[in-house]
Amino acid sequence: MRRASVRIATWNILGRRVAKTKMPADDGSVHTIIARHPVDILCLQEVHFHNGTPDVQLVRELASAGLTHFTWLSLSESHLDSSASLGVGIASRYPLSGRQEHVLSNPGLRAIVRGEHWVLHDKGMVGGVIQIPRFRPLRVCSLHLFPFHEFGVGEDDDRVDKMWAEFWKYADAPDDAELVLAGDFNQERKESAAKRWGTRPWSFCLGHPVTTSFGLALDEIATSWSPPSARSWSVPTFSDHHLAIAEVDLSPLRIS
Repeated sequence: MRRASVRIATWNILGRRVAKTKMPADDGSVHTIIARHPVDILCLQEVHFHNGTPDVQLVRELASAGLTHFTWLSLSESHLDSSASLGVGIASRYPLSGRQEHVLSNPGLRAIVRGEHWVLHDKGMVGGVIQIPRFRPLRVCSLHLFPFHEFGVGEDDDRVDKMWAEFWKYADAPDDAELVLAGDFNQERKESAAKRWGTRPWSFCLGHPVTTSFGLALDEIATSWSPPSARSWSVPTFSDHHLAIAEVDLSPLRIS
């Protein structure tokens, strides 16, 4: 059977802001980074929206890098810009259809983090179907989960369990397409959570590499099938999250 691979990436872009921990040399445009590290499907987190519209400059830079099909979801007010909101999105070389969205139940945590009063903002995911000729359709979800660790909540806490139970119930809903979950999980025990609450044989493409400038492995790309071959890598960027990339084989259509 003929096989083909697709490059899927996830990137928390920090509202296109340069992280405070970065040196000036790390500052590069979205277009420059994607042009140097081309991908077919890019799942984005911490995208800024103004009056419900995604960052116009971001959309231009993505389109100029060949990613011309989009779907978006604004989730909450921005902690980076009081005039904006933050959300998630997908940018693709292939057309997107069948948009779906899900906002997670918010436990309403509050804390003082690095001297600032923080409120736990809404998180969730947006998805769409990508059809590549001769291969099974892909339903891709760009997700951003709660940063419980910032609020002093451990991964064995009941509130984390409730989030995982809700998340995997949504992710495991019946679907004719192969599924891809890509994003900022904000948790390190992703695989054990999938084994406990998930019903599909999820494959985690990145594994456990550090994907942030602060030393945590929070980002992941998971597939509902086991690709015959997959390779992954990550690229430090202006953000406090790397651009994390997985190149995976697609499943061909079975013709009876």
